[in-house]
Order: sequence, then C-alpha cells, then structure tokens
Amino acid sequence: MKFEKMTDQAVAAELGRRLEQLRLEQNLTQQAVADEVGLSRVSYARLEKGSAKLVNFIAVLRVLGQLESLQD
Repeated sequence: MKFEKMTDQAVAAELGRRLEQLRLEQNLTQQAVADEVGLSRVSYARLEKGSAKLVNFIAVLRVLGQLESLQD
C-alpha cells in the first residue's frame, strides 16, 4: 500500500491497523500495552483507530519491540 497515494486520515488508519496486528501477534491485550506505556485503554484504542498522538504511537512501538521499523 503506497502511503503517498492515501489521505492523511487513511495513512493514520492503516498505521493503527498495523499496530493492532503487531499487538495481536504478541498475544497482548490493549490494556496490557496501555499499562506498559502509561496510557488508559481508551487512549490506546485511539491509537489503533488512527486518531492519537504520534509520541504515544512511538512509545507503543518501543514496548512492542518494533521502534526500528520506523527506519524502513
């Protein structure tokens, strides 16, 4: 999927979907990841919907061991 051909909202939604996929692959609940990052579960759920702060997205990638994926 080419991000440059997508709207900003669509890119955010796709990133959220990928974040959810990473979490599920590690068999973690939203609450477990939210607790590790220091967010409420509701705030974490917003990340997976593509409507949250970038700094929180980065923190979750760090918890999931995927921060280096931003370099690709």
